[in-house]
Amino acid sequence: MNNDLTILPVVAEDNEDESLRTRPIIGLMLLQDFEFDGKDEWEKGKIYDPNNGKTYSCYMEFKDETKDLLKVRGYIGFSMIGRTTYWTKVK
Repeated sequence: MNNDLTILPVVAEDNEDESLRTRPIIGLMLLQDFEFDGKDEWEKGKIYDPNNGKTYSCYMEFKDETKDLLKVRGYIGFSMIGRTTYWTKVK
């Protein structure tokens, strides 16, 4: 009986680009080119969605004084047309 475990990396199996479906998600650069506005927001950046292989415009801002909750909004064209997620700092 063979008890060897094989651990495979998490990949974007549903990516529209078939050539990217086996690329491991861990280690991918998802965020790039942000500029800090000097107050509380990073803007003019890009966010990559490994599940569909597309890159979107993006901005980020902290939503609390402790800086434990980061709002990340990816969008197409206007920031009103997009999707928001909140990232929580791991302590």
